[in-house]
Amino acid sequence: MLLFTALCAVGISCGEPAEEESVQENKDFYPVSAHIHEELALIDSLPVAVFLYREEDGRKDTTIVDKQAFRLLAEAIPQPDITKEPLKKSYSESVYMDATLNLVTMSYAPKTDSGEIRKIDVYINPDTEKVKRIYVEKRLSGGDSTIVRKIVWTSGQQLQVTSLVTREGQQEKVIQEKYSWGMQ
Repeated sequence: MLLFTALCAVGISCGEPAEEESVQENKDFYPVSAHIHEELALIDSLPVAVFLYREEDGRKDTTIVDKQAFRLLAEAIPQPDITKEPLKKSYSESVYMDATLNLVTMSYAPKTDSGEIRKIDVYINPDTEKVKRIYVEKRLSGGDSTIVRKIVWTSGQQLQVTSLVTREGQQEKVIQEKYSWGMQ
């Protein structure tokens, strides 16, 4: 069913521009939050540990993360929620099939150069109709610093967060965090 919806969306995107905008407003975006909540429920139900591999300034560290702390972090990934108004009208959706990777990609981007969520890509295996990966890019600005977070959620396996921290007058700092539970 999901694949059919995605292919219909591809067909719709080939229509007239005015028609596309009208359809766009009434279209449901992929529920990224719901997918992450389902995965978190599965993680909570299994006797698995969540490992954090962190690298910052050339230092590496590995720890086990409390599942509740991991849940709070994961639930914040798709926030603010672009699937709901008033944010929904500020984003556009494009759907395409990548035959090389055998994945349907549902991509969401802001219509203007503003907003915290800069991009969301949902990669779906058309054979199983299951989400393989979700990519979220966020930009946070405040004071003299900007943080760009590049987040990759690999279903059933891991969450990787790369944070690029830019402060006025300083060199960019890169922080890499990989949370792994490896259920697959």
